[in-house]
Amino acid sequence: MHYSRKITIDMLSNYVGLNRSYLNSIFKEALGKTLQQYLMEFRVRKACELLENSSLPVGSISHSVGYPDQLLFSKVFKRIQGVTPTEYRKNIPQ
Repeated sequence: MHYSRKITIDMLSNYVGLNRSYLNSIFKEALGKTLQQYLMEFRVRKACELLENSSLPVGSISHSVGYPDQLLFSKVFKRIQGVTPTEYRKNIPQ
């Protein structure tokens, strides 16, 4: 629910009352990825929805999904999707 805010693994582990390493290990065992990987992929999925369904600039989308640094957002987006956010938007079927 708060994916657009600055979230750290320490914050999550404190929130649920578990050791950071233990939380990450049970999360990875259950979903096959770390909390950090999951959060990045979740944010990119939300960004894809915004790229597909709005005309917001990439910088605004970056901020709205929790990446105040647009360059970092673009790097993470490209690592996960294989294309930049701008390229992704250009390739959306009309």
